[in-house]
Amino acid sequence: MPSTWSPRRPHGILGRWRLVARAVAGVLGLAVLALWARCVGLVVTYRLATDPVVDPHGYGLTFGTIFSVPTGLLAAALLPQTLRPPQRARVTAVAMATYVVATVLLFAAFLTA
Repeated sequence: MPSTWSPRRPHGILGRWRLVARAVAGVLGLAVLALWARCVGLVVTYRLATDPVVDPHGYGLTFGTIFSVPTGLLAAALLPQTLRPPQRARVTAVAMATYVVATVLLFAAFLTA
């Protein structure tokens, strides 16, 4: 009886583990992306607020900016891992470029407050 294994297409346990790893990367990436969006929302909300009672000490701006750096980096690194290998390089480049631009804008909002 011939074997059904082919080096071109991962079958069996290895293919299943790759699928599980991609799914876990997607779930973790989306969770971290939601946390990053919350941090960005804090920074934008407190930066645009005209009432000083909203963020009297600037903790929202400070911690929102600080926590957005690692969460954004994790999201930009994890989410492209959910795609197939031929598309990962292009999507990782776009995600990292978007992350750098967003981080620079967040620091600009923080420093001009």
